[in-house]
Amino acid sequence: MKTPLKIRIDKYAGYPLLLIASLFSRCRKLFVDEKKVIQVRRIVVCKLMGMGTILQSTPLLISLKESFPNAHLVFVSATKNKAILEEIKCIDQLLLVKDRSFFSGILSLLQILFLFWKKRPDLYFDLEVYSRFSTSLTALSLARRRYGIREGSDPMREAIYTYTADFLQQPVISEAYLSLASQAGAAKLHHQLIRFTGSESAEFRQLSGPYLVVNPNASDLRLERRWPSKNYALLIGMLLDHAPEHTVVISGSASERAHVQTVINEVDKKYANRILDASGQLSMKAFIAMIARCELMLTNDSGPMHLAMALQIPFVALFGPGSPIHYAMPARATVITKNIHCSPCVHLHPESPCGGDNQCMKQITVPEVFEACRKHLQTAMRESQVLAMP
Repeated sequence: MKTPLKIRIDKYAGYPLLLIASLFSRCRKLFVDEKKVIQVRRIVVCKLMGMGTILQSTPLLISLKESFPNAHLVFVSATKNKAILEEIKCIDQLLLVKDRSFFSGILSLLQILFLFWKKRPDLYFDLEVYSRFSTSLTALSLARRRYGIREGSDPMREAIYTYTADFLQQPVISEAYLSLASQAGAAKLHHQLIRFTGSESAEFRQLSGPYLVVNPNASDLRLERRWPSKNYALLIGMLLDHAPEHTVVISGSASERAHVQTVINEVDKKYANRILDASGQLSMKAFIAMIARCELMLTNDSGPMHLAMALQIPFVALFGPGSPIHYAMPARATVITKNIHCSPCVHLHPESPCGGDNQCMKQITVPEVFEACRKHLQTAMRESQVLAMP
């Protein structure tokens, strides 16, 4: 299923389910003492959508694993996130929702619930801020302690959780997640994203010289996060003129190959032998290795941006429908955003109010993005000169 359809199903079908789950939780609290001390043997973390927010949850995962080293850590997510989750080694078990269709999704959710009823979670962390299905799954898991994120007052959701963190009071999402770990008694809080090794991969050894990675994509959670393809095409030409020794690698998943090809087709043909289309060509391990070795990444607000954060490489990120205040941006990052009247909209509206006319991205100019990239490349050149000194 495409993400907009999932959101509509969650909105309409999820409401009666959430109402039932909320009433069930209120009744359960009358008979179950949720404050008594428990031994933590089994922890479940649920984040159904979003590669970026899964990466932002890694400080929580590390903190839970270090604070409860003998507990079995389970992560619940959608099948499309399997590749990135397999690279997060502190997770002991993956439970995947097969969401290719509504019925396969419901069936896999029932199978997951059956596993929870057989081996009851001691701690359950629901990291979805808006999903009614995810909140209902939390209640039906029968977990002894339940932790969740809310946005302002929400009595139905608050009835389900034992403890909550308010997204409005703590907008940096990784810190909001960590506040849940603190409430659960985690003694060791880890504030940095997981460090991937970025080790060499046999799938990505095509480039011996320096290169830049350009990610012109954004998932269907909000396609309006894309900067116009003609802008990317013009900028790629400017970057290749400025850095004649460099190659540009354009990243993307298999489903994004058509959009990547649109960008490539708009680039002047004289640069053809200095552009590499990596969309749909690499495993997750090879994709991580590719990003780890690049001198600079240019990206929309999307999952690969969070990988750049985790790998601690310099990057330029373009924001419009989303907001950079939700992420602890590192010093080596440059964020460009216009903050127009309707931005950010991604968390406020199921569909963009602009109807696709994403002025928040269109008003970002090619010269200002080029200047940000130029400064990063200049810094990289100085650093390489220092390293080359005897």
